[in-house]
Amino acid sequence: MEEERIVMYPAPGISHIVAMVELAKLLQTHRFNLTILLTTGFLDHPSVHTYIRRISADHPSISFLRLPHAAPSTATTSFAAKAFTFINRNFSNVATTLSQISNTATVKAFVTDLFCSSVVEAASSLRIPVFYFFASGVSSLAILSYLPKLHEETSASFKDLVGVELRVPGNAPQKAVYMPQPVLDREDPAYREMLDISTRLSEASGVLVNTFPELEAMAVKAFLDGACVPHSHLAPPLYCIGPLIAEAQLSGPLFSIEIITQTFSSAIQNILPY
Repeated sequence: MEEERIVMYPAPGISHIVAMVELAKLLQTHRFNLTILLTTGFLDHPSVHTYIRRISADHPSISFLRLPHAAPSTATTSFAAKAFTFINRNFSNVATTLSQISNTATVKAFVTDLFCSSVVEAASSLRIPVFYFFASGVSSLAILSYLPKLHEETSASFKDLVGVELRVPGNAPQKAVYMPQPVLDREDPAYREMLDISTRLSEASGVLVNTFPELEAMAVKAFLDGACVPHSHLAPPLYCIGPLIAEAQLSGPLFSIEIITQTFSSAIQNILPY
């Protein structure tokens, strides 16, 4: 009998890796073996190696697999656009690795960071159920999933809509200029990537969100009711699996503000302005 395994794929950057590891710790309680795929070539930091060695030693059911090196973008685009380009360049690496793992194990699920949704087809082609993991709350997810609707309502960039308030189901009204950096400018390639992510939500078997219903009751209800997606029947199942909180010993230079601000999540900043 083949072993059952869950394969996970965080976005580049230590904060995304840590969040995915915390989810892996939760999943291992259900007696799954887990493999976490790590990219190579963008936002690499020597301290990451120390971190994953410690996790592997403390949690034998969690293993890490480094993907082959992929060249980061040298284009003069925004940081977020470069991050998305790098993620897209890893499609073949993920597809090949998933296929290899599937030859020796039964892959029960592929859990990918929401910002890595471009690799979904790699898992779908192998008939592996895909789940998105979103490390922020449902309020932020609601805004992201509502982006296609906002896109249709205006032809201007959010950064130019000074004084305009956006109304998104499950959220309080917020100024357009406070939208996350990657979607402020329609001319930024990152904007198109974010729009693609929002339209791919329906492709997943579910979305795992680092929150709990009592914390974001209004946003959870809006999402479950289908109010946050252009077509309510396309809303994927929502699973509130938080709060996932990193261990107390996660401190020191690896988690310094200087390093964290260089990570991918610094570009995908908190959607809410408060």
